[in-house]
Parts: sequence; structure tokens; C-alpha cells
Amino acid sequence: MSMPDLGEVPHPHSLELREMTEAEKFVVRSLRKWLLGHWDESHHVWRCMLRECRASFGDKDGPKIVISISKIVSTLVKYGNRKIRFHKPCCPCLDTDEYCLVRFITACQNNNGALARALASWLLVDDGIGDFLTAGLQLGTNMKKHALQLPEIALGQTHADNFKSYSLH
Repeated sequence: MSMPDLGEVPHPHSLELREMTEAEKFVVRSLRKWLLGHWDESHHVWRCMLRECRASFGDKDGPKIVISISKIVSTLVKYGNRKIRFHKPCCPCLDTDEYCLVRFITACQNNNGALARALASWLLVDDGIGDFLTAGLQLGTNMKKHALQLPEIALGQTHADNFKSYSLH
């Protein structure tokens, strides 16, 4: 299966968290924290994140946001078509995979189904795409309810192969 053309995307080596909006930073940091919980198998990170989200988004929406993040990560872990790369939660840099996940949630939040599906296809095998899209839509919707609006980007006409150079700190 050939990769759909996802357009021109900034090279992640030059992109840092400080250059992102608060909503984008929230997505990156949340995914990193949840993945850290998977990596070190100490679920205290997850409990802390649930407390933080409840404090920020309330007892109703906080858990919904955490559940969506959990579903996104568990789908990545189970159905990733390769090793997905992330930085540690405190790292100021951004990896290509992290950037694509932010763009995926952005596409979901802004009802750009074609881009969301293309990005999901780049990260996952076909069996995980449906659950991934559902979780992305839920996260985007709940973030928007709390004024965490992800900025839309205009994508050009270059090939998606530009996504494939990445590094890990």
C-alpha cells in the first residue's frame, strides 16, 4: 500500500515544544507521560495525570481526556507498523512521530478525515486505524470544549517520505 501524499511538513529537527501552541504542547506532553507509564510499568504517572486532568478539566471531562490518550497510546503500542519514537516528557525537542501525532489530533479536531486517516495509516497497520480515529476524535472534541484548539496547517504537495527521517534524544 502506498502512502498518501501528506504534503510539506516542517522538519522536526528544527521544531521545538517552545514553538508550539499550548494545545499542541498539551498533546505532546500527555502522550509522552502516558507512554512513560507503559515504558517503566509504574502506573503512578497515570494516576498523576488523571489527577492533573481532573483539576484542569473537571471530574467529568478530565477522565474522558485521559481515556482518549490511553486509547491512542494503547493502539499505537498494539498496532504500530514500526517502532514509534518519542522523547522523554521534559525534553524540549520534537520527533517526527510526535509531530505526526499532533497533526493527527489536529486533523481529528478540525474534521479533516482524509488527513487523519492518512496519518493513522502512516503510523499503524490497518487493524488499529478505526480505534485510533475514534480516540483522536474524542480527544480533539474534549480539548476543544476546554479552549484547547489545535491550529490547522496548510499542507503542500511534497511526498510523505519527508516524514521518515527522525531522531531520538
